[in-house]
Amino acid sequence: LDVADELEALAGAMSADVARSDAAVDAAAQEHREADAAHRMASQMARGPQHDDFLEALTHLLEGHQGEVLVLDDPLSAVGSGPREDLLQLIAAGSANRPLILLTDDPDVLGWAIEQPADVAAAVPAGALVSDVTHLSSCAGPRAGRS
Repeated sequence: LDVADELEALAGAMSADVARSDAAVDAAAQEHREADAAHRMASQMARGPQHDDFLEALTHLLEGHQGEVLVLDDPLSAVGSGPREDLLQLIAAGSANRPLILLTDDPDVLGWAIEQPADVAAAVPAGALVSDVTHLSSCAGPRAGRS
């Protein structure tokens, strides 16, 4: 056998090894891409919910409770000042379809509520809400199933 024949035989024998190596490199590259994507996602989660997360959650909540009285207890307490305006606009729009009570002790949110037109929002002390609810409950009479 001459050298060319020996090299050709060796190449034939190694082609299966080369194919397995190529497949292993492709698999490792895919795992790296997946690990990189997971790392980016974990980094975002470590920073907490993002603006779009708050918008999506509030939209889901408002759409899921059409016509029902909805009480939001300081829903913006964990939100930075940037996304608040979008969320407050969403809350105002959501109040068109149902009675919505927004409880807060945040002066910025209170200021926003005060600035709204009377047909959109009203700022009242929480005690006024409690006395109204108590009054309505006492006027409703006994509830079904209770004696």
